[in-house]
Amino acid sequence: MVNQDSFKMDLTRREVLAGGAALLTVAGAALTALPARAEFDNARAAMKAVLGDVEPRIGHVALELAKIVEDGGSVPVTISVDSPMTAEDHVSRIHLFPDKNPTPFAATFRLGPRCGKAEVSTRIRLAESQTVFAVAELNDGSAWMTGSDVVVTVGGCGIAVSDADSEVRVKTRIKLPKSATSGKVIQIKTMVTHPMESGHRRNSAGEPVPRRIINRFTCLYDGEEVFGADFHPSIAANPMLFFHIVASHSGALTLKWIDDDGSEYSEIAEIEVA
Repeated sequence: MVNQDSFKMDLTRREVLAGGAALLTVAGAALTALPARAEFDNARAAMKAVLGDVEPRIGHVALELAKIVEDGGSVPVTISVDSPMTAEDHVSRIHLFPDKNPTPFAATFRLGPRCGKAEVSTRIRLAESQTVFAVAELNDGSAWMTGSDVVVTVGGCGIAVSDADSEVRVKTRIKLPKSATSGKVIQIKTMVTHPMESGHRRNSAGEPVPRRIINRFTCLYDGEEVFGADFHPSIAANPMLFFHIVASHSGALTLKWIDDDGSEYSEIAEIEVA
C-alpha cells in the first residue's frame, strides 16, 4: 500500500532510496511535481491524453500491488479511492497506467454514486520492473493519483505463446449475493476466459500474434449502466473484475463484454432486494 503522506518518487536507482531525502511531501502536489525523467514520460503522455489540462494531485487514491512479482503475465491490483460516493461527491473514473509497458495504459473504470464504494480489482500484465500509477477523476473535475513500484522477475508482455493458447475460447462468469438489503453495497465478481492478445506477443513460429482483446465491459442494473470498464492490452488474460454496486431494488444485472472484432458476450443475474 502506498503511503499517501509521503509518496516515494525518487527512482534514480531502481530500488527506492531510504531516508527523508528520497520522499516527496505530497500535500497539494501536482503532476508537475514528478521528476522530469524519461522513465516517467510514458505515464505522463498517457495521463495527458486522458486528462487533458487537468493536473492530478497526489492523495486520496490507494493502490494495492505486490512489491515483487515472479510472473509479470498476471499481476493482481486493487485501486481504492477515499470518497463518500454520493450524488454530490463521487468518483467518476479511475485510470491505471503501467509506465514501462509497450502500452502504458491498462484500463479506465467508469463509476458513479450507484457504485457505493470506489474500489476496483483486476489483473494486469507488466513487461518489466516499473512504477504503476492510478489516477481517479472526481465529479467536481479534480483528479488525484498515487503510484507503486514493483519488481518483475519475468516480464509478461512479450513471451512466446503456442497457437492453442492464442485461440479465443470465451466463457463468462459472475458471482454476487442472491439477496441483499435495500441500500446495501454489494460486491460483484466477474471473469471472462479470453487470451487478451495484446499484439506484442509471438507464437511458437516467431510470428506476431494479432491483437484481440476484450476492450469494453459494462454492468447494467435493469438497463442502466452502474459500472463499466475500457480495457487496453496491458490487462491480463482471462480478465477479472471485482467492483461494487448499491442494491437499491430487486431486478436484473446484465453484464456485457465487447471483443475487438465486435463480438458481444453477456451474462444475466437476478438479485432480490428486501
